[in-house]
Amino acid sequence: MKNIIELLQSDRKWRMFGLILVAIIVIGTILSLITKLTLMRDDEKTRPRIAVVGPMTGALSPLGQALKQGAELHVEALNRLGGYKGRPIEVVAIEESADTAKNIVADPRVIAVIGYVDAARLKADAPVYAQRKLPLVTTLFLQEAVPGVTSLGIDTREQARFVANYARNVVQQRLMYVVREEGLVLGGSSGINVAAAIRLARELGPGHTIVTILCDGGARYQSKLFNPEFLRTKNLPAPSWM
Repeated sequence: MKNIIELLQSDRKWRMFGLILVAIIVIGTILSLITKLTLMRDDEKTRPRIAVVGPMTGALSPLGQALKQGAELHVEALNRLGGYKGRPIEVVAIEESADTAKNIVADPRVIAVIGYVDAARLKADAPVYAQRKLPLVTTLFLQEAVPGVTSLGIDTREQARFVANYARNVVQQRLMYVVREEGLVLGGSSGINVAAAIRLARELGPGHTIVTILCDGGARYQSKLFNPEFLRTKNLPAPSWM
């Protein structure tokens, strides 16, 4: 009789243990869902951002859009690798203006700044970003280093010299008319890419397809590379179509 009572008591203990275990699982699941929903709600409000600064409207808007598209491609790759501290990154386009830096530093979600086409404005805004320790990367060529700014630009004179030397010494042509023959008004960076693509094509030989990126337009070079008077002052040939 005693053994039967002990068996019944033991069975009740197991039932109680099972109920407690189920309760713990249910409570844990509920808490997990609440946490997940909370994070999902806060995600868009706190998601890290990269601000792309440039002319997003007006005649120079293609430059701003090109900067934005380039940033989006890079961010897409970063997000596939886990983003920033495990969180996806957003790209936000900001019109380049006198209030640009003030608006950006006021947004705590911004973790970096890319862009600018006006060197003077960039230099004026750089201390504002430095105060908040925001890294700034620009494609502009800067004659002098600016604290907190990483410049990826190449001096336009070096660009022109590279393309001219390549055309004359490698392609065996004194002038290369991309504008006249292809109808493309491009900048020096695109010229370097085209020259590199031609060189690679010569090295690989027939049967290969070479793809390059025409990464900048010629709008910024109208006063120099596409200006016959400027070219003459530098003893450079001015094409007849210019």
